[in-house]
Amino acid sequence: MEELGFIGFGEAASNFAYGISLQMPNFKAIVYDVGGVKPNLKQSEVHVVPVSTPEDLLRKVDIVIVAIPGSADLNMINGLNSELFKDRLIIDLCTAKPSDKRKISEIIDDAGGSYVDVAALGSFPALKHQVPLLISGGGSDKMIEAFENLGLNIKKMSESAGDAMIVKLCRSIYMKGLAALTVEMTEVSEAYGVKEQVWASLAESMDNDQFLTYSPRLITGTIRNLERRTLEVEECLDLITNMGKCSIMTEATLKKYKYLKSK
Repeated sequence: MEELGFIGFGEAASNFAYGISLQMPNFKAIVYDVGGVKPNLKQSEVHVVPVSTPEDLLRKVDIVIVAIPGSADLNMINGLNSELFKDRLIIDLCTAKPSDKRKISEIIDDAGGSYVDVAALGSFPALKHQVPLLISGGGSDKMIEAFENLGLNIKKMSESAGDAMIVKLCRSIYMKGLAALTVEMTEVSEAYGVKEQVWASLAESMDNDQFLTYSPRLITGTIRNLERRTLEVEECLDLITNMGKCSIMTEATLKKYKYLKSK
């Protein structure tokens, strides 16, 4: 495998491609991005071949990674000629509703393709292609086989699309809530001029090095990816309410993210 297709080439996809390129010197990323391919530090290290439409991309490659906003995932798949999915492996990195993932899987399976629901459980900028990937869906074994020599950290969960995304969203209830809480604590302690003392006290109560290393990343990552993470919290809220569970904490997280967006 010397080529991979990418629909969407933002932070996740470009860092994944960069990691793969370190393993494969002749690697090419065949890319369709609705906003055009915007060069950045990582993309400049990857041989990127832009194409004009998703259909052009599907005609060129057998393995396609979809990494677009989750709200656009199902609509994008629905808008394509399903015949182009035949014999293609579609790897879906989008943070979308589990129900949408199941619908996409049906479309691709019916067309003779294979689908993988992928939940990334870590940071692509930090870990590149070695970020932990929890996968589910009928194409899971094909994905494992396709990438077996490239150092990916893949764990198969089940054959059912949507299962991996349920895990990611449940995890995100905690992670995005923790980030919102860290931002709020820092804002208030800075306003009172006691941030240094508060952070030092929290570090003593927890693992000192881990807290002081990880907490700033929670803040900067939240601010840098505020739009995407707000949408992810909305998906978390939908997951909770669909099961009829109490969503007070996640509602507060979403309210905080929307407040940060308005600033």
